[in-house]
Amino acid sequence: MGYWGTLVVCRGDVDLPELPAVEALERQVERWATGWRNGWQGWNVRHAPEDLPEVLATAGVQPLICAEILGSSGAYVTGFGATGERWACWLMFESALGYYVPPPAPDFDDDGNPCEIDLDDPVAFPEYHRELAETRQQLMADARGGLQAAEAALAWAAGCGLPTPSVDEVLAVLESDRAFAEDIFVDLLTRLGLHVPALTEKSAPQSS
Repeated sequence: MGYWGTLVVCRGDVDLPELPAVEALERQVERWATGWRNGWQGWNVRHAPEDLPEVLATAGVQPLICAEILGSSGAYVTGFGATGERWACWLMFESALGYYVPPPAPDFDDDGNPCEIDLDDPVAFPEYHRELAETRQQLMADARGGLQAAEAALAWAAGCGLPTPSVDEVLAVLESDRAFAEDIFVDLLTRLGLHVPALTEKSAPQSS
């Protein structure tokens, strides 16, 4: 089933589970990995609401970077800088899109076998492609893509006082495709200058 939840990396010594705004959410919150650079720390919030980054930023938890993981198949990344500036992007967007717009169920032949279908054919599935296009536009409305996303991520890291790599290195991570979206998020954190220790079985997000 993959991992569902939000991974939060923030600077400071805040105890996230004790934060009133987080307590009110009534979600399972646990530490995620250890040894973050320059006083940063990681948290794993199970089945968090979509606006968790905004909730945390409003509560004064800044700077921060979060990844809402969708079944390990995709992730929505949100960053807030030290002065509140926000940026967002998607990891493995097309895979994540399938959770918002499930493909139509196949028809079955007389023997009960599923018929072959071409989901890429907009003529055969006009409603599916219409909903796909509309949802894609909605989800990308406040998210940057490609070079703009890489530049925003670098600007965030620079504003946090982190050493920054080249834009090409960050872009390569954002456009990568792996078995687990959370692994790409870890790659992104590493590229942005945050030290990420080798994840142990205990600290790595578990499927649920």
